Order: sequence, then C-alpha cells, then structure tokens
Amino acid sequence: ADLCAKVALRAGFSGDRLVTAVAVGMGESACRPDAQNSNGPTKGCPNGSVDRGLWQINSCWHPSVSKSCAYDAQCNANAAYRISARGTNFKPWAAYTNGSYRNHLNAARAAVSRLS
Repeated sequence: ADLCAKVALRAGFSGDRLVTAVAVGMGESACRPDAQNSNGPTKGCPNGSVDRGLWQINSCWHPSVSKSCAYDAQCNANAAYRISARGTNFKPWAAYTNGSYRNHLNAARAAVSRLS
C-alpha cells in the first residue's frame, strides 16, 4: 500500500481520490509492480490481453502504455492518473466496479497518512 500511495501522490492523485486510487491498486494487484494477469479473447480484444503492474493497465485497451512502463511503479501510476481522468473516473478498474476496493480503504487511508 505504501508504494501505491507514494507513486499515486507523485502522479497527481490527491485527497479522497488518492485514497481511492490506492485502494483500487490494492484490489487490482496488492500493489505489486510485477503483477500480471492474462485475459482470453474478448469482443474488443480478439487476441486476448494482459493486465499489467500496480493498476493492472490492460495491454489491449491501453496500447500506448509500453510493457516497460506498465511494470514501472511510477510510470504505471502516471498512466492510471491519465486513464482515470485525473482520479475522477475509476470505472475502468474491476476492483472499483465490483466494489472490492472498499475492502482496502482502511489500509489505503493508513498508507496515505504515512506519506506526510
């Protein structure tokens, strides 16, 4: 959680959006920069795709995020900030839409409080 908080803050997330971003990162990857999840073919991604890094940036839906960027904590956070429209839209993340990020809010708040 501390790594997610540090890089999310540097990326531009702040306040409640920072806490949400950290909780989403925890729900997506347990804040592991090396996290990877392969997906089979879908309607929009007929060749399958890979969710990569802290915020599980998808290789098909976000081809502009290189593999090296996706597995770099700060670059991944910067991409998540951009994809989330500066922290205003977390709908691209399953942990947000299915509500599982809520299980990580207390830990996210604690990590954010350790930043200062």
